[in-house]
Amino acid sequence: MRLFVALCLPSELRTSMDEYLEPLRERYPNLKWVDPEKIHLTLRFLGNVDLEASDRVAEIVEKLDLPKISYRVDRAGSFGRGRSRAPSVFWVGGEFGKEVYVLAERLAALPDDRGRKGRRRFTPHLTVARRRKKGPVPELPPPGPWSGSMDTLRVYNSKLTPRGPEYETMKEFELG
Repeated sequence: MRLFVALCLPSELRTSMDEYLEPLRERYPNLKWVDPEKIHLTLRFLGNVDLEASDRVAEIVEKLDLPKISYRVDRAGSFGRGRSRAPSVFWVGGEFGKEVYVLAERLAALPDDRGRKGRRRFTPHLTVARRRKKGPVPELPPPGPWSGSMDTLRVYNSKLTPRGPEYETMKEFELG
């Protein structure tokens, strides 16, 4: 199973993001846009691990007893990878409640499919698009501002298909 742990977006934020992204999808068809129904805030990617890993996530989450996690989304950006460092991932983000950092730090203790524990600084963001090989590199305008709280955390199994990833919920936790 290819597992990751993520906070789900509330419906009002998904709707706002869809309205924000609609003209950008038309303006930049060279980007591979994430379906708004699949946008989430990844806390930990575990990769190809056994289902027992989702039980370890449950142990961590249940011990924390976290409240709903507040957000204010009002920024957009991108980051690159590889030697060229050309932007390859486009995101929106902003301010998130301190609980998101606590949760990410605790989940970082879980080894991924290569035995690695979380080692990079956690920067919460919502990936909205990925760059294909050719075409202009956009600078996304700031979104929102939108604010509210996230109250659902899920462990997903991500199946890669030619049409893009398909997510199956393995476990779900209500915060707050």
